[in-house]
Amino acid sequence: MARPKAAGPWAGAIDARLLPPGCSLCNCHGPEEAIAEYVMAALLARHVPLARADADLRQQRWTWWAGAPGALRTELGAQPLGVVGFGHIGCTVAQRAKAFGMRVHAS
Repeated sequence: MARPKAAGPWAGAIDARLLPPGCSLCNCHGPEEAIAEYVMAALLARHVPLARADADLRQQRWTWWAGAPGALRTELGAQPLGVVGFGHIGCTVAQRAKAFGMRVHAS
């Protein structure tokens, strides 16, 4: 009989003593790249409303200036990013954020 497995980036938060008999817990590496890419996409989407910016650009309007005095917002790279938990996922997110020029603070 196959043994059920609980796997995922959250596996470290599970108390293995609470698992039923015959169940094993695995800390699987690999999803950190996809998770870090999702985090960066979410940061970009939060920083500039991409759908509206795309629609404006297609109509030859660019209303999402950044960095200049009086601008609507600053560049993403000028923002700090706090990373709580600096395991595989936190380190990968920090690498991506640094590539954008963000100041990364990790715990």
